[in-house]
Amino acid sequence: MKRKNGKKIPIGLFTDQKYSYISGILVSSVASIGKVRALSLNKKKSVHINTYTYNDYDTKGQLKTTPHKKYRESLLDGLSLYMNPYADNPIDPTEFESNDIAIVYNNELANFKHGFLSSRQVFDLFER
Repeated sequence: MKRKNGKKIPIGLFTDQKYSYISGILVSSVASIGKVRALSLNKKKSVHINTYTYNDYDTKGQLKTTPHKKYRESLLDGLSLYMNPYADNPIDPTEFESNDIAIVYNNELANFKHGFLSSRQVFDLFER
């Protein structure tokens, strides 16, 4: 990739020793107000939650709509750990083994467990 001025845009964070002082990056694509609402103990009848989860048994993920009163999610759901193969102090990935956490080793190797939460939307279907 290049900028308009022709200068190359560096992509690929862990492709060499440049960031060896970083062992990995832990990020969540679902850490939002939606997570706060999903974890709320105040379960509303009018709230429904759409989720898209990883599916070990098919090439497509699973899309579900669940009433808030029946929905369950953990604080860890949707976390992804991106490992740096060039890290000076590598992370032990077994410390992060969980159905709720994806571990990405490189572009070709990742560990996503069945049911891993990729995305979530919260809808309040109240009547006027």
